[in-house]
Amino acid sequence: RGVDVYAAKGRDLERVSWVIQCKAYGSEHKVGPHIVRELVGTLADYPRGTRGMIVTTSALTGEARSLAKRHEIRVMEGAEFAKLIQQN
Repeated sequence: RGVDVYAAKGRDLERVSWVIQCKAYGSEHKVGPHIVRELVGTLADYPRGTRGMIVTTSALTGEARSLAKRHEIRVMEGAEFAKLIQQN
């Protein structure tokens, strides 16, 4: 349904579901607010309580970051993503 990853963890009342959009961009190409808007729209097609996340190798623009925060979209930008990969 237009997302890169659908992940779920837990069972019954402890189940947490995520819709994750991934963007592999160079450092000069930041994720804009249109990507956040697309994810917010996509979340409407999933059961209530499904969480959204954007993972990128670069960064988000200020406007995109603000929009993500307003809609409670989890963001993982390049530095955090690289750190996570190095740990595993």
